[in-house]
Amino acid sequence: MAGKQPGQRKDKQVRDALLLAVNRIHDGDPSGRRKLTVAAEKVVEAAVGGDLAAFQEIANRLDGRPAQIIEGGEDPIKFEDVTVARAKLAAKLAALVEPGEAAGSDQGPERN
Repeated sequence: MAGKQPGQRKDKQVRDALLLAVNRIHDGDPSGRRKLTVAAEKVVEAAVGGDLAAFQEIANRLDGRPAQIIEGGEDPIKFEDVTVARAKLAAKLAALVEPGEAAGSDQGPERN
């Protein structure tokens, strides 16, 4: 299915502005490094200095976040399983809505 996926935002102004900012050359850096590189090095230095939050951020970015388990019965449900099921349901619902039809319409798809 081409086009906008359910849950996607039409525009991401903050993301676009941040991408511009982090890709600029850092003014105070004689070697001409980008601001993102300078910031990343500061996070690494903070982690080396004992900042646990900085270390956790690095670990999450490199290894991914640990799986979150939702307790509530004999068989725990992994957060990833819920996310995948939600995505599949959203795709099935989107397939039911004909192109050009409002998603919030009170009428369902036409039946022949």
